[in-house]
Amino acid sequence: MVRVKRWLLLATLAAISCGCVPKNGVTEHTKIATSQIPVVKDATREELLEAYNLIARATKSLNATVELKPTAGSKYSGVIDEYHEVKAFLLAARPAEIRVIGQAPVIGTTVFDMASDGETFQVSIPSKKKFLVGAVAAERPSSNPSKICGRNISSTRSFGRKSARKNR
Repeated sequence: MVRVKRWLLLATLAAISCGCVPKNGVTEHTKIATSQIPVVKDATREELLEAYNLIARATKSLNATVELKPTAGSKYSGVIDEYHEVKAFLLAARPAEIRVIGQAPVIGTTVFDMASDGETFQVSIPSKKKFLVGAVAAERPSSNPSKICGRNISSTRSFGRKSARKNR
C-alpha cells in the first residue's frame, strides 16, 4: 500500500512538472496587428507638462480610496505617535473643497472625518469625542522655521485654490 502511494505521488509530481502547467505561465498568445500598435512619440518636458495640465484643468472632482498611515507629533518635539494603517476615502472638488474619511481596518468604524473648504477645516475624531475647527492658513510662531504650519499644509491640499482666486 505504501508503495502504491509513493508511485502515485511520483506520477503526480512528474505530470505537473512535465507540461500540465503552461510554460512560463502563458495561457494564450495573441498577435496584434501592426496598425494597432501604439506609436512612440518624442516630447519635451514642456509639452508633457502642458498635456498634463490640460487634463488636470478639466478635472472638476476626485474620488479615491487610499491607504493611510496617520502620524501625529514632530521630530522637533521629540514625540511622534504612529497609528495603524487606515482605509480612507478622499473626496475633492474644485476650487478648494476636500473631505477625507478614515476607517479602521476590518471593522470599518470611522477613525476620523476631515473636511475643508480652503479657508477653514473641521476634523471629527469620534474615538476621542473631539471635533476640531480652525483656519487653514493659521500660523503659529515657531522657533524652528522648518516646522510645517497651517499655511504649508493648506497649499498641499488646496486642489486649485490659487487659480480659483485669480478668476474671481
